[in-house]
Amino acid sequence: MATVGLSIGVPSAMDARVFCGAPSSENMLVGYYNEMVKPKPFRIHGGDEFRRHQQDLRERILRDVGLSPLPERVPLELTELATLDHPWCTVCVVSYQVWPGVRLRALLYTPREFQDKPAPAMLCPHGHWADGNAHPVVQTRCLNFARLGYVVLSTIQYHYEDLAIGFSHQTLHIWNNMRGLDLLQSLPDVDGRRIGCAGASGGGMQTQMIAALDPRVQAVVILGLTCSYREQMAPYSAQCPCTHWPRVMQYTDQPEIAALALPRPVQFHTMNDFTKNFGRDNWPQIQALYEANGVGDRAEHHYWPTQHTYDRPKRERTYAWMERWLRGRSLSQPVNEPETETFAPEQLSEKLVDAPPEGTPADKFPDVALDPTSRHRIRTLYTSRCANSRTSSAAFASAEVARQREILKRLLGMEAALPRSNRVFRGPTERYEETCIVPFFPEYEGKVIERYAFPCEGPVFVPTLVLGDRDSHHGGVHLFCDDRPKEIRMGFRSPEVIELVRSGGWVVFPDVRFVGALSLERLKGHSRALVEPPIAEDYFGEVYVDEKYSAFWTRNAILWGRPLPGMAATDILATIDGVLASLDQEGPVTLTARGSIAVAALFAACLDDRISRLDIDLGTRNFADGSLPLVPDILRYGDVDHWMSLARVGREQTDRTTVL
Repeated sequence: MATVGLSIGVPSAMDARVFCGAPSSENMLVGYYNEMVKPKPFRIHGGDEFRRHQQDLRERILRDVGLSPLPERVPLELTELATLDHPWCTVCVVSYQVWPGVRLRALLYTPREFQDKPAPAMLCPHGHWADGNAHPVVQTRCLNFARLGYVVLSTIQYHYEDLAIGFSHQTLHIWNNMRGLDLLQSLPDVDGRRIGCAGASGGGMQTQMIAALDPRVQAVVILGLTCSYREQMAPYSAQCPCTHWPRVMQYTDQPEIAALALPRPVQFHTMNDFTKNFGRDNWPQIQALYEANGVGDRAEHHYWPTQHTYDRPKRERTYAWMERWLRGRSLSQPVNEPETETFAPEQLSEKLVDAPPEGTPADKFPDVALDPTSRHRIRTLYTSRCANSRTSSAAFASAEVARQREILKRLLGMEAALPRSNRVFRGPTERYEETCIVPFFPEYEGKVIERYAFPCEGPVFVPTLVLGDRDSHHGGVHLFCDDRPKEIRMGFRSPEVIELVRSGGWVVFPDVRFVGALSLERLKGHSRALVEPPIAEDYFGEVYVDEKYSAFWTRNAILWGRPLPGMAATDILATIDGVLASLDQEGPVTLTARGSIAVAALFAACLDDRISRLDIDLGTRNFADGSLPLVPDILRYGDVDHWMSLARVGREQTDRTTVL
């Protein structure tokens, strides 16, 4: 959501950072962040109770990553694009179909000598390595598994998301790796009952997710990934977008996702990065869960005092783990890795991906974007899936209104909102003529200005200015929201405000998230010190690029399932509650909104019947083209016109209310 950073020279008592004695802006925002990123420890279930929970959690994850139901398994149509010879194996660049007309590429390593046939196989997704799976470190792992007689498939970490239609990077990664398992099982030399998976960093994320969701993976090594989500987040930065998929932090955390592989064996490797607290904070729970289910020997953790690498000692532990669980070899030592000759990355990469767009830096190979044709086909496919979830706006009978409201509450994360305080902060009341908050306007004479900070969500209070007449008992309550701070909204002779003042009643100017006092700009220079407790490793530093704060919070809010318009809508509803109670009013309530905040006002009107009149202007902005702030999955149910129709039910609309 857009933020502004305007200054109008208000006196210190009206400083947006401290209002009516409420907590400072940065304390509210970072306090909210601290609450939302608290780790989610999981219960230690055993037997049937765990299996029921495991199944429920898998189904919920698949739904939230857009893979429920699973897409049609179209024919793979496996094609070899190039073959390279190695002393231990042949390496083929292969192409296979994952969705209709959408083909992805991978490296397939076939041993020259098999220890057994059909042979065990390895799925080896890579992470954000320079050169992707053509990087020598990734090649070395795959080549040595082939030396040991494994058939190895190393998938590419392609990137594409369209969160508004329910398609995230994880949708692509998980389904790509599921199809990779299909490919391995289709090969005559592979024993489909003995497939392992290993990956580091972003490849560790892919390994963790495929092992959690697909029981065909029989042994797992996750390196440099697993920790509580809070260790990968900060209020001033966001982790790789490929880790972000909607609502996951509402109900689980990464350690529990990794433990969904149970009873299959999982080996964890952590080091001096964001995973270094895993042994203290997360490993004991996973170990206890495996022991509670009688398979304590199937989980193992190794901490390495190294940087974020998948170096030789870790790889040697990986080989031994797979030999133990896929071949039944009882090994007391890691499997030795000899000096390994790898291919020059360019020998592979020129066949693995099409030419990148002109000007793409050479080190951006691992962030392989899907080609435009594939993106279009996926968008078309998921748009058709969305159509199955939609209801005609003409069918808004009372029962359907209730159902659509519940859908919207879920999209906005209302059920995940933090409990509201029962405290209202109130400042001094002044006659308009005596205040220096705004210039003198004759239309405001005889009014009073009241100051409140209304409780909203957890540590968040909504700083609010209220202009009106205590002796007047008519005219209702008029909320006026836009992207400017409240003092500026009150202090401009805008036609909307003058009209509201003349109509009588109370005119309310709240600074909802992320406007004015609650603008994310307020975090500048403060947020890092307020994170509690400090995270294990801060890779990003405190980045003070103003426009990025909104981007960071948009990304992190995906995990919370609390999109920015959902937070702002919650603030609008809380302001209505606070104003009506504080002014002893029953309504009616008019809601006027301009700018990017208008979509939050639209959502508030959809959910609250006390809003009897809605006056918003969204122009031509919509969710389909990304011109409105992100709400994941919103297009599964409808764009602006759909939600406008829901808001219309039983409510007066103005001519400015825009329907696309």
